[in-house]
Amino acid sequence: MSDLKGIEYKRFEDIKHIREDGSEYWSARELGPALDYAKWENFAKVIKRAMIACENSGHSIPDDFPEVRKIVEAGVTTKPKKDYELSRYACYLIVQNGDPRKEVIALGQTYFAIQTYRQEVADHFNELDEDNRRLVVRGDIKQWNQMLAETAHNAGVITNEEFAIFQNAGYMGLYGGLDVDDIHTKKQLEVGQKILDYMGSTELIANLFRISQTEEKLRKDKIVGAETATSVHYNVGKEVRTAIEKIGGTMPEDLPTPEKSIQQIEKEQMQRLKNKAKKGKLTDEITFSHDAVYNIEPGSAHIAILEGETLTLEQVLRAIILRSANEASNGVAEYVDGSVEAFAKHMTERAKELGCTNTNFVNANGLFDENHYTTAHDMALIARELLKHEEYRSMMSETDYEIPPTNLQTETRYLHGQHQMLNPNSIYYYKDAIGGKTGYTVEAGNTLVTYAERDGLTLIAVVMKCNGAEHYTDTAALFDYGFANYASVKIAAVSDYTSTVPVTETYNKKAVALGKVTIAPSEDVYYTLPKGTDASAVTVKTDIPEGVEGAVKKGQTLGTLQLSYNGKTQTVDLIAQNAVDALTDTQKAELDKSSLSGMVKRVAIGVGIAVIVLLLIFCITRFIGYRSYQRRKQLRRQRPRRRRNYRR
Repeated sequence: MSDLKGIEYKRFEDIKHIREDGSEYWSARELGPALDYAKWENFAKVIKRAMIACENSGHSIPDDFPEVRKIVEAGVTTKPKKDYELSRYACYLIVQNGDPRKEVIALGQTYFAIQTYRQEVADHFNELDEDNRRLVVRGDIKQWNQMLAETAHNAGVITNEEFAIFQNAGYMGLYGGLDVDDIHTKKQLEVGQKILDYMGSTELIANLFRISQTEEKLRKDKIVGAETATSVHYNVGKEVRTAIEKIGGTMPEDLPTPEKSIQQIEKEQMQRLKNKAKKGKLTDEITFSHDAVYNIEPGSAHIAILEGETLTLEQVLRAIILRSANEASNGVAEYVDGSVEAFAKHMTERAKELGCTNTNFVNANGLFDENHYTTAHDMALIARELLKHEEYRSMMSETDYEIPPTNLQTETRYLHGQHQMLNPNSIYYYKDAIGGKTGYTVEAGNTLVTYAERDGLTLIAVVMKCNGAEHYTDTAALFDYGFANYASVKIAAVSDYTSTVPVTETYNKKAVALGKVTIAPSEDVYYTLPKGTDASAVTVKTDIPEGVEGAVKKGQTLGTLQLSYNGKTQTVDLIAQNAVDALTDTQKAELDKSSLSGMVKRVAIGVGIAVIVLLLIFCITRFIGYRSYQRRKQLRRQRPRRRRNYRR
């Protein structure tokens, strides 16, 4: 969990809306300014990119981006303005399409990622093991503790001593008079070990309730004064304790102390992630477990891998592609995710990311299970993704492979592919076929995924539930139809959608020019169209920014082309052709120097003007004073004569 500042956390919490049915949403008109988008037009472009990502992920745009019209004041009249009531997921997609180097965008990414994850966790919290429950709740406590600290400070809890007393009061209320030191001693913790890191999920939940309710009461009741805030914290803790007593729960001080700290659990999980990140090289070695070897159906396809035998990842993948070796699939699953169950869940999640809408995996090999299913369309999406990986393209095109002797096997294994459309000696050979995968179970019948390439057009054919050799003949018929009726048509050259835009960086609240970036497709743009259809039939919409904020990496996606034909869309990324570096420390120092110099000049000019004004005032004052003096002097001269004349 991220250590967001409470005040920043509230930036997005405060603009969240709750409908009557309890569902939440964010107004796009309010989210834009919160993400520092001053112009709706610019924010609307980000929303469009997020919508494309939403559709590609298999979600419904109307569900996550429902469009509404809101009446706004426009001088003396009113007019409706388009808005969106964004779901949490929609907000997440929006901030994902922003620049992570922009502080507020990075903050939004963190916030909505956390909230999206928390919702998922909340939906499946009871399914988590104890360690993961502790991690989840401890992360929430970190967030709320930061918010509580800020709210308490605003209430008047200022000094370190006052805050220590304030915190102790909350624990004393919840733990029946025990303060932090008492709890630390009771848990037999060493110096430096935090009590929250040695709590089970139940104890953590009790403390989370204490912290969150105290923060809310301090804020809503507008509590003022350190003593009053401390009293509130104690009373809230006591109320939570009373609630536990009423339901017959175990008092917090009597709950067991876990052996592992939160830090240890996090360290173990990070190590697993690191190990997982290292995996995937074809030279990696997999040692097969008992379960991997023997948890397959009797009589199902295998290559007689032995328990404890070690093969490379490439050898295992070849066995899966060429021979549908079920124990090999189990071995890969355990290697990647630790278990077949975890791998199946991982595969299902990845399938959804690819746009699959009706796929669920429960095993790694495709053997029958009523909860293990997919569709031809979903398989085509998965096959399309595989085609992007050169290692797979190479493996799927080969028909023979040898596995040399291993640590437990003294003889070479000779693997021969089963896909007859790739075999030149087969009656089902299809000269344009470049690869694919066979499959068979009693329940599913023969299934087949095949790739074919001709005249720059690549087709994917998926057939299911076939009998005999139908999967080959049907696939050939599909390819013949596709190549006869469709062609890959060039829509535009790279140069047609190449543009150059300025890149800036905000420093000291001013936009500083960094340079320019050239944005273009990575290659010429093609679209599969019915033969005879002109490229002009394809509608192309561009989404190119007027400028880019922050440093740019070469290859970074900065815009999109949306190709539309007959109700179907295809998105092409526009990527940076060059890198633009951020401001260096030297450049920032020069800007600071220049800014200071400018300020000095402005001050000097201001002082000069002030001096001139003062001189003018002085001169005018002296002039007026002199005139007054001369006038008084003249009057004095006149007065005696008047008196003398009067006496006569």
